Amino acid sequence: MESRSWLCVLSSMLWLLVGCPLLTEQDLAERMDLDGDGIPRPVDCDDLDSTKGAAQLWFVDVDGDGFGSEATVERCEQEDGAEQGGDCDDDDPAVFPGAAELCNGVDDDCDDLIDDGVEIPIWYLDADGDQYGVSTESREQCDQPVGFADNADDCDDGDPLVHPENPWYADEDADGYGDPEVELLTCDPPSGYVVNDLDCNDEREDVNPAGVEVCDDEDEDEDCDLLIDDLDPSVSEDSFTTWYADADADGFGDYASIELGCETPEGFVGNADDCDDAVYHDVGEGCGVLEIALSASDDGCVRLSNGVVSCFGDLASPEDLFIDIDGGNYLICGVRNEGTGICWDQNGFVTSWLKESGMTGVAVSTNGYSMEPTGVGWTRSDGTFGCVEHASSGGWCSDDWNRDGDFWESVKGGHGSACAQRDDGVVHCRYSGAGGGSSSVTWAVGRYSAGNQGACGIPVGSDEMSCFGRDELEAIEGSFVDVSIWHNQSGCAVTTAGELECFGSHAPTPPDGDDFILVDVVSEHGCAVHADNTVECF
Repeated sequence: MESRSWLCVLSSMLWLLVGCPLLTEQDLAERMDLDGDGIPRPVDCDDLDSTKGAAQLWFVDVDGDGFGSEATVERCEQEDGAEQGGDCDDDDPAVFPGAAELCNGVDDDCDDLIDDGVEIPIWYLDADGDQYGVSTESREQCDQPVGFADNADDCDDGDPLVHPENPWYADEDADGYGDPEVELLTCDPPSGYVVNDLDCNDEREDVNPAGVEVCDDEDEDEDCDLLIDDLDPSVSEDSFTTWYADADADGFGDYASIELGCETPEGFVGNADDCDDAVYHDVGEGCGVLEIALSASDDGCVRLSNGVVSCFGDLASPEDLFIDIDGGNYLICGVRNEGTGICWDQNGFVTSWLKESGMTGVAVSTNGYSMEPTGVGWTRSDGTFGCVEHASSGGWCSDDWNRDGDFWESVKGGHGSACAQRDDGVVHCRYSGAGGGSSSVTWAVGRYSAGNQGACGIPVGSDEMSCFGRDELEAIEGSFVDVSIWHNQSGCAVTTAGELECFGSHAPTPPDGDDFILVDVVSEHGCAVHADNTVECF
């Protein structure tokens, strides 16, 4: 009654103030609980939402795993709190009541027991570190110890390369290198398998990383380096093909212009059958004789324009192609088209006279009586002149003749002397003793001959003969295309009319005829070449 009186008084005062009718207790209660959920303001978290009532207690859930610690907080919203507590490690989201217990030394399910109800693994000694252990030593614990494996399957714990998953590769060709496409995993090496997978062709024992790259039509990568034939810098030069320049594009090559390699270079062919690579289709048995060289009275060789050397008498013809030949007493020397110099006699090749590559010309100097030459000289591709040994003088070398940087074009040998010709035609000679000399005229390159104490030649732009040397060596009068002299100032020449004319105190008697093109003499004998390339000795 007292409270109602108080309300009446309060209502009367409010009426006087606002002109409102007197509020009942029910009216006031309704106004303090607008959403009608029975929870008045300010206890109600949201008095306009009947689904939201008063604030409640939440368990603090720091790790967000849905379980809180014992600490609580009163909030209208859940936010980071949990409806249930009991989390024994609120910093680890994997630890909460009901979690799966793991073998990790932690009470994962918060039942105050550690690693309860889980299987603890056994670890086996792995001494070689290949992830395979042996049963001789083991440990039972959750974490893997250092030096232990989770199995006891190793077949040799002292060798990391021997284990159940060790790969072995088939070696069908038994070359020591395995096929990467055929693999077998096992402890012990099976028969026919190796430990490496480096073979690139397991059907050929010559094809593997230790193989030798060679030229071949199959383009096989013999050394397994992914490079083939000419593209491989290690390709064996012994397998190269010799290719010959075909400047006139007639399908026939020039023997004197070569390249070595696997594939055909542009502008080259695989034969050396061209007689003249400046004339289209000049090829065949009609190749002309370029020079003749005698080793004895009826023994000698001729060199054809296609490089073939054909010998007669007791000399066998070599199989190689040559760019120059010269003869002496029982010996012929030549420069093969690949630049190596070689000599041969009635018994075959004389290996002691073999010269390295880079040779361009050869001269044989003899005394006319000895069974062996007293000297052989060689010109090189750089224009220098090699040494020539003499029985009396002991020898002389290129340094004596190359002071001014002369380039020597060719060399010629005679009886006890040898000569070298510069590319301007000037000839220098050395004799089998002291001294020497040079021509006062320019001779046509290669159109000269070395004798006993001098030389004779055909000057450039002339068909007359000129000579120089000791004992007043004199040229004979006439018109000539070739000349050859030997000891005692004897020799023969081919006239422009194709006849042979011999001179000197020991001159041989030449045969009749008017179709001669070349001549060579030794001692008192000679041989000449007819226009039809036949040889006649006298």
